[in-house]
Amino acid sequence: IISGVISGILNFISKLENDIRKIINLTFDIFKKALGDISASKEKIAKDKNALKDIFKGVVVIVVIPSLLEVVSKLVPLIGGVVNSILQKMLLAIANRVSFKGNSQSNEHIGNSVTVPKFDEKISNAQGSVDAVIRSAFSIVQLPFKIVLSVALFTLFAFSYFVTL
Repeated sequence: IISGVISGILNFISKLENDIRKIINLTFDIFKKALGDISASKEKIAKDKNALKDIFKGVVVIVVIPSLLEVVSKLVPLIGGVVNSILQKMLLAIANRVSFKGNSQSNEHIGNSVTVPKFDEKISNAQGSVDAVIRSAFSIVQLPFKIVLSVALFTLFAFSYFVTL
């Protein structure tokens, strides 16, 4: 029973990790499209060094979090509130900590040509670093469950071996 419960928890955590990574990738895709749609405020954005971060945070707060919370509350009836709280805090932390670094020195070239290709490297770098953080965080969360599962399975096998002697 213990190994089944722990396996279920590990499976849940693994699926949650994959879903969060997909959500983050979707967030970056929406962010790229938002950058592509910007036309009227190009000059103002060109002067603001935090423009990319602010636009990304806006996409997370206005689009991703409300949609995600609604879906999670429908799909996870018993612990949906707890999962929603954790996801909301995690996404806000990611949105606050993401940084866009790359070869482009400033945002001054926004008004000149297409926006998305110019920032593609910065967005890809940020996306890769966020993905690495999510993977390491979930591997840390899974570690105690993997240890307990290993001990439980070893105990089960040892017990089965001694019973058959």
